[in-house]
Amino acid sequence: MKIFGVCGSPRKNGNAQWAMEQALQAFEAQGCQTAKLLLSQADIKLCDGSLPAELAANPIKDDMRQVEQAMIEADILVFATPTYFDMVTPQMKNFIDRTDPFYKSLKGKKALILVVGQADEDSRMGTVNYLKQYCTIAGIAVEGALTFQATHKGDLALQPEAAEKIAQQVRAVIRANKP
Repeated sequence: MKIFGVCGSPRKNGNAQWAMEQALQAFEAQGCQTAKLLLSQADIKLCDGSLPAELAANPIKDDMRQVEQAMIEADILVFATPTYFDMVTPQMKNFIDRTDPFYKSLKGKKALILVVGQADEDSRMGTVNYLKQYCTIAGIAVEGALTFQATHKGDLALQPEAAEKIAQQVRAVIRANKP
């Protein structure tokens, strides 16, 4: 299986990236091939309001074409993001908007959602629900969602149960998707 992780954190090596990396390592341990996108390091320009047909004729020149190919080739997508006022980060929101020209090609994919935030569980669930809604629109089946509370960079790595929860969720996703 091919796994593609997308981390929406603007912070390099933050808690959301740590969670995504744990998931990708757990998928690799199960024999999966993984790749990732760190939105903090990618050249993904803002959505300019062009319709998909307009973009086909005159695409925005950035990393999104390569990302499109990686997402289409993946079997499972991992979305990891911190919460920003009960929502995904601006980087993740723009990324989702930029999938508009090809989101229908993602139908039938599976997803694992990982959300990290300093606020309470209800706040983090707002972010999960937003990502679930995106997946529903795109025809992506959400196979699991985990939230974690963390405030400062590195906090999540200090929670010993976090890595195990992620690994357990990955094993459940693998079991559910074995041919």
